[in-house]
Amino acid sequence: MSDDSNPYAAPKSSHFSPSPPHTGNIVPTAVDAGSIISFAMEVWKANLKLLVGITVVFLGATWGLAIAQYLVTLIFEQLGQEWVGLILGMGINLVSAAVSIFLGIGQVQITLKLLRGQPAQFGDLFAGGPRFLPVLGASLLGGFAVWLGFIACIVPGLLLILFFWPFYWLVVDERTGVIESFGVAYSIAKVNVGTSVIIWLVSMGVVILGAIALLVGLLFALPLVSLISGTAYLMMAGLLSPQSRAV
Repeated sequence: MSDDSNPYAAPKSSHFSPSPPHTGNIVPTAVDAGSIISFAMEVWKANLKLLVGITVVFLGATWGLAIAQYLVTLIFEQLGQEWVGLILGMGINLVSAAVSIFLGIGQVQITLKLLRGQPAQFGDLFAGGPRFLPVLGASLLGGFAVWLGFIACIVPGLLLILFFWPFYWLVVDERTGVIESFGVAYSIAKVNVGTSVIIWLVSMGVVILGAIALLVGLLFALPLVSLISGTAYLMMAGLLSPQSRAV
């Protein structure tokens, strides 16, 4: 299918024209939240059809598997074979996790393309295969560390998220290896603590508003949150100029 006939393809031209991305090494850069949010919103408005389309697929797949797990567990419970339902439910959970990671990589890759002013299309959502294992490894390590932090006390868990959140974007963006991503993420996040807190609060507000709008609003809210996070990563890493503006 050509881009011209694909309703989910990103617009070939629009009023939004971002500055060319930096192509050099990562340079941790302090950025204000206003620059991040305004840039993300311009990209969001210029590519809304594509962003809503991939969000529909992502939520449809993950929520569909969650419903399937519930139904399987319920059916076998009614049949008096709870252990069968438990085993099948665990299997569906594993499939759901794999699908979520796979489609999540595709979403992030599309987000990064759009933020860099590169062409993106609906099919890119399913192009995350080559990054699946590295992202899985990084996610398991990061998730385990945060889990330990929350067990020790809630505050350490929150601090781990605050100082290491860019690791996921670094691995998907193929900027670092799995282990290296945490050190680089820290160097990026430590000079942007206040900004990270602000964009998290804004993102939470956007998601809450989307949920209030009969959940349909999530189709618009979640892509915006992803773009805000992606913009924060690129600008804080020195890969996108904080002075980039819509024209």
